[in-house]
Amino acid sequence: MSKKGTKVCNGKIFKILNLKDTEYKIWEGNRQIDQMRIDELIKMYEEGSYEFIPGIISISNSGKIYDGFHRYSAAKEYCNKFNKNMTMNVNILESDDPKIIMNDFIKINKSVPVPEVYLTDLHKKEICEKI
Repeated sequence: MSKKGTKVCNGKIFKILNLKDTEYKIWEGNRQIDQMRIDELIKMYEEGSYEFIPGIISISNSGKIYDGFHRYSAAKEYCNKFNKNMTMNVNILESDDPKIIMNDFIKINKSVPVPEVYLTDLHKKEICEKI
């Protein structure tokens, strides 16, 4: 995949240089879009003057985002609202097989730290004891 506005970084990781020109859809297996989450991200982008979308956006072979759609949607709205541009790092999964996509999604999200707000005192104690 070498389209206008993209730059291959290494392997299947691409850098989308002009976010405004992209039109990705959400993968069918994703949760529903949460507009409140998108609005929170837009506010974060505004306050931080971001030039890139944090993290890597994961896309299936057919161009459907299966990880990072809220970040992508917020960045698109932010760019359109303020006439800005953001860079997006993309991981292209060379498959459209739902099982392979789900497996990759699970692997990606195993490394996502759980916010402290979700941990009860009991969980915190157990975690501290294991460390």
